[in-house]
Amino acid sequence: LMPAIAEARQDHIPLLVLSADRPAELLDCGANQAIRQPNMFANFAVYDQVVPCPTHEIPPSFILSTIDYAFSKTKEFSAPIHLNFHFREPLSPPDSELSNSIPEEYYQTISRWLDDQEPQTTYFKAPKSLVSPTAITKIQHLIQTHGNQKMMIIAGNLKSDEEAHSVVELAREWKVPLFTDVCSQLRLQD
Repeated sequence: LMPAIAEARQDHIPLLVLSADRPAELLDCGANQAIRQPNMFANFAVYDQVVPCPTHEIPPSFILSTIDYAFSKTKEFSAPIHLNFHFREPLSPPDSELSNSIPEEYYQTISRWLDDQEPQTTYFKAPKSLVSPTAITKIQHLIQTHGNQKMMIIAGNLKSDEEAHSVVELAREWKVPLFTDVCSQLRLQD
């Protein structure tokens, strides 16, 4: 497995590495077949994420967004990513429990995904200038398609006062929250 991942990184081949593991409570306590897998491929994988054991407390939107982010990274860098899924035994509940085990409201956070099969979360690489026509077109398409209820703008260090003003106006026009990074000149403005 390691040579394949190393070659994929060297040859710029997108590769999704999925591994299964015992739950966190069985790591570092002498349990059989339990090793720490995070960062196991750190020299070659551009993204590494542990996906916790499935429970009703883990919303399906988290799982879908994690997978969407992983795919965005493997696409962006043309390189391997690693998702390590933790599981508890039994892996599947008895048939009698299966039909009643998942509450109907559990799927509400992913209703749009279930209906249209589009990614739960859309990522795109920000251009060098936040006010590029391509970025604005992509964002406008997202707002038209999905509305702005789950959108926000995060502003980092901007190159000019004109860019800063444009970002503020964009947030006002689209009625989306604007969060500023500590290095952004916008953090001290109203």
